Amino acid sequence: MGDYIPFEYPATKDGEYTAVLNEGQILLTRRLQLGLTQHQVAEMAGLCLSQYQRLEGSERFFSGCSMKTGLAVCSVLLLNPTDIVHICIQQADNRAIAPLPLFETTDPHRVGRKKIRRDIMSLTIASGHIIVPEAVITALGSPSHILYLFERHSQRILLSAAEGAGYPGVYSTPSEGALTIQEDSIILNPAPLSASCRLVRDRKGALFVLSDLNTATKA
Repeated sequence: MGDYIPFEYPATKDGEYTAVLNEGQILLTRRLQLGLTQHQVAEMAGLCLSQYQRLEGSERFFSGCSMKTGLAVCSVLLLNPTDIVHICIQQADNRAIAPLPLFETTDPHRVGRKKIRRDIMSLTIASGHIIVPEAVITALGSPSHILYLFERHSQRILLSAAEGAGYPGVYSTPSEGALTIQEDSIILNPAPLSASCRLVRDRKGALFVLSDLNTATKA
């Protein structure tokens, strides 16, 4: 995403007066400044032409469109969204930002609120088997095969989509229900355990489900 360019309202030659523009007119002015057509803006923002035309023609309020649509249009036109919707905000001091913490696979405690983290899932470990629920398979895109990796030194389980069978660690996924993986080397507790897991990406951008067995609890 490029840098935003502050929007300047058209002014009289002597600079004494500036035009009052609505949201659609701001989009139109910036589009013309960039030498783009409505079709080009819509295509670059991933919108239908009619969607953008309604915004620029003020048939639909920009401040009332979805965040995804609004940010896409602003990114194309190099507009700061706050310049269009005219909100007055006070930002936090960027000098107060602490280093990014390492994420935990366990769901953080929420005081007075129901847990709503949808990226936190769990595996069940029992009798030398790992039970992978359907939700985990779905999170990986419901592939026909799952690649299973166990990092013994860090006690981490990694699951990812596999292109097909025929090599070690690959399991066919059921059409519905849980996948059972045999793993005799994981001996943590004779009782069934529940291990939280979540979606992650590696340095190359590949998608995995990661579970840290160090955080496993009794099921």
